[in-house]
Amino acid sequence: MQARHGESEPLLLGRDPELALIASACEAAAGGGAAVVLVGEPGIGKSALLASVAGDGSRNVLRARGVDAERTVAFATLQALLWPLRGSLDEVAPQQAALLRSILALGPPADATTFSVGAATLALLSACSRERPLVAVVDDAHLADAATQDVLAFVARRIEPERVVLLAAARTDEPCALVADGAFVRIDVAGLAPADARALLARSSPPGLADVVAEQLLARCRGNPLGLLELPRSLTSAQLRGDEPLAPSIAGGPELQRAFAERVEQVSETARSALLLLAAAGDPDAALRAMDEDECAGLAEAERAHVVARGATTEFVHPLLEAAVYGAASADDRRAAHRRIANVVEGPRRAWHLAQAVEGPSDEAAGALEDAAEEARALGGAAAQAQALERAAELTPDDELRAGRLLRAANAWREAGRVDHAQELLTTALDHAREPRTRWAIQLERGGNLERTTAYRESYELLLGEARSAEQADPAAAARLYAAVTLVVNQYRDAGVSPLEPAERAVELAGHSGDEVELEALFALVTARMNRLPPDERDDEILARAARLLEQRELRARERPHWIAYALAEHERDDAARRLSDVALAETRAVGDVWSHCYGLFARAAIELALGRIDLARTWAFEAIPLADQIGEQWRREQAEAVRVEVDAARGCVAECEAAFVDESHAHSQLHLGRALLAQARFEESVRRLELANEALSQGSPRYWYRWIPLDLAEAYAAAGRRRDAERVLREVRPLIERARLARPQARLARVAAWLAPEARIDAAFAEALGFLEATPHHLEHARVELNWGERLRRSGRSEDAVPHLERALARFEALGATGWSERARSEIAEVTGTRPAASARRTDVLTPQELRVARHASVGMRDREIAAALYLSPRTVESYLHSAYSKLGISNRTQLAGILAADGVSAAAPAGEP
Repeated sequence: MQARHGESEPLLLGRDPELALIASACEAAAGGGAAVVLVGEPGIGKSALLASVAGDGSRNVLRARGVDAERTVAFATLQALLWPLRGSLDEVAPQQAALLRSILALGPPADATTFSVGAATLALLSACSRERPLVAVVDDAHLADAATQDVLAFVARRIEPERVVLLAAARTDEPCALVADGAFVRIDVAGLAPADARALLARSSPPGLADVVAEQLLARCRGNPLGLLELPRSLTSAQLRGDEPLAPSIAGGPELQRAFAERVEQVSETARSALLLLAAAGDPDAALRAMDEDECAGLAEAERAHVVARGATTEFVHPLLEAAVYGAASADDRRAAHRRIANVVEGPRRAWHLAQAVEGPSDEAAGALEDAAEEARALGGAAAQAQALERAAELTPDDELRAGRLLRAANAWREAGRVDHAQELLTTALDHAREPRTRWAIQLERGGNLERTTAYRESYELLLGEARSAEQADPAAAARLYAAVTLVVNQYRDAGVSPLEPAERAVELAGHSGDEVELEALFALVTARMNRLPPDERDDEILARAARLLEQRELRARERPHWIAYALAEHERDDAARRLSDVALAETRAVGDVWSHCYGLFARAAIELALGRIDLARTWAFEAIPLADQIGEQWRREQAEAVRVEVDAARGCVAECEAAFVDESHAHSQLHLGRALLAQARFEESVRRLELANEALSQGSPRYWYRWIPLDLAEAYAAAGRRRDAERVLREVRPLIERARLARPQARLARVAAWLAPEARIDAAFAEALGFLEATPHHLEHARVELNWGERLRRSGRSEDAVPHLERALARFEALGATGWSERARSEIAEVTGTRPAASARRTDVLTPQELRVARHASVGMRDREIAAALYLSPRTVESYLHSAYSKLGISNRTQLAGILAADGVSAAAPAGEP
């Protein structure tokens, strides 16, 4: 595509460095992708630089432009960009094809998120670049709708292995996700160098331009190419000669709009009416449908005046001309134009034009915007949904209805990451709420947002006050408020109350309603009890009720099923925990709910860790971390990383724990490092770390499960020969463990006690520890029992009896990838036999976490594009990981891959939710 009317050629004068960078990116597309965003002031030449990218047969070029009139319509710019590729939709996975057909209005609506749309877009661009590289150009990206910007940022972060280049342009003074995203290489387009600016002015100026006037124009334009081209055309003959001074407002950059406005004023009223429709519509086809015969003819006049260019479509020569036309029109004329356009378009576009066509409240426009918000929600455009609901609220005459729409708008803004703005809307909503139930719903959201911003005291006081006021009038609302109070108290230590109090009240008020209110109350109570009390029969009852409720799919939303699954695992209901986790992960992945899915991934890692499957826990944690990075959610990233470090501690990896060490005062860092040092038989160092962690966490922490930390410390004491210290700690922790009625902590207690047992009871004591694990397996704990049994036997002079236990321990440790423990077992075997066993690492240990997660999917027969859809990657990336895995393992097909995974104990036939 060539530049319009040759306009870009003079605008490219002096732009050789920028042109070279763009050309380099496009040429590199033959071997790998790139994402570049040009940033500069209006008129600086960004559009001309993008227009220089022409299809020469070696690559395909897609083009789209952000339009101000459509920046509130979810995926509007993406639709324009992908439209030429609609014939290739069958090249991607069926679910992704259906999603893109929905975006392109070629198929029925489909539930989506920006992540699932991003993955589908990446897959389509990848498929369409197999034969020739692809360049996707987006001008005025700052005007693109938020959902499109998020999708393009998603693609940019994964574009490196693709034969695709993203080129975008945005204004310096406008927020834009593409500029903020680090995946895009930013090129700042500055003013022309003095010599180039002078050459451009001399080339484009009318005859008779005086030297003194030329100098004034050069100074005012500051190297802005469009200013140097357009401003001389707006001067009178006297101004050109220098006989009349230049107007003070004449300058380059943003002030160019005035010069464009003067050009528009030269055409007829009919032509200006046509131009206003074109500017207001944002869609040339819609504008043409709204025009009458005379206005269509007026476009020819506008073309002669160099205001529009007509070819395959009709568009303004420059976006600033579009802004000039719209800005010069009266408010009445703009509203009339939007009304005419609303009559020829449908869906969200009609809703927004109706909203711009009214001067005051309008039930019609507000209702249309509410429908548009619902459509945006289904497509995953949270920002577009929020914008539509907020504007709908502004147009709503009824106070109560307005409050409800403001509440929903605030919820959507919060999901879009705009918590501060959400709080502003909620404050306004309170002023309009007339029904108590609406008020309580608003306050519940306000309190939750205060908690999210760590304003715990304000959140606690607000939610508790509202809960008390709602108890008599609306028990269900009060239950939800008390449940929210519980979660705040877990964080707000200065509240002076136990979280059990509001949690129990929430459950009492919710009753057995079998709905979301009861589930919220149970969720709060499970959280409170896990943090404060030893497990008992009441926990079995509560978890059973929660699990029954979660059999209803509509209640398995967000993070609740993942947390309940983790609670089930900690309460040793292993099958129920994995089953619920599988279902919840499969559902969040299917609908593209990446935020909940990320939480579910590291929750699953924690579940496998609780069950002693540290090999699987590591796999899950390594899937959670990159996903947390991709969604830019720091809290989720920290949680996923914390689980990963906990897994490394369980594996006995000191170096990894040291790398994650925060500081001497950070109790969790001390705990993880102490556990890893224990695995490597560095007992005195382990004691020092675990003493610090035990002092900080076993009593002062609200998390009841930290009460087991003394077992690690007692083991370190025993192994270091500090028998009295070990016995003292065991006496202190034994009542807590026996009260908990859980097999795994009792197995650990029995194992550590066996370290201290008389020689005559060594075998019986360790056998007792294994007995606890018969009905409730814990793979790592079983290996540690065998190791400690062999170590104790060796130290008691029974070396020959020790060998089988040590060998079984080593085999189990190696199967789990517990490298630190494996080395300790080898050292013990060497002490007994005089020969150190060779390391027999699993073949899959050579694979990176990304290669392993792809391999696990491939081993069950999934095709590359199916794996790509499941993991939010492109098929080319999957192909690359799979090729690398095959090369490292010395194999050539999925059948061989499945065999190796099975031999290493890595699940090949993964359930639907597994990574």
